[in-house]
Amino acid sequence: MLVNLLDNAHRYATGVPGSIALRVDAGHEHRVFLSVLSDGAPIPADVEPYLFEPFFSTRSRGTGLGLYICRELCERYGASIDYRLRPYAGSQRNGFFVDMRRAALTAIEPSLHVT
Repeated sequence: MLVNLLDNAHRYATGVPGSIALRVDAGHEHRVFLSVLSDGAPIPADVEPYLFEPFFSTRSRGTGLGLYICRELCERYGASIDYRLRPYAGSQRNGFFVDMRRAALTAIEPSLHVT
């Protein structure tokens, strides 16, 4: 999910230093917030409702599955993702925001298979 969001940000950002920002806010007891922001042209209002729909793409070679898969992964693991156009003041204007539950990591026992 993160790779797709960063790839999209890179594809549409201006490329100047600071044109993409990744922020993680883990200061809450039960939630973690992730945002990927870029300074590319705003996503048109008529496109915005379809961003997370399967097979919707504004690129002729795009599959339209990237943001759809991001949303499906979020829903599967109890997170949510959304897009918001932020006021532009010379920094990031397009924002994708992920809200995740905080959970303790569980240890994975190594398998000891002797053949």
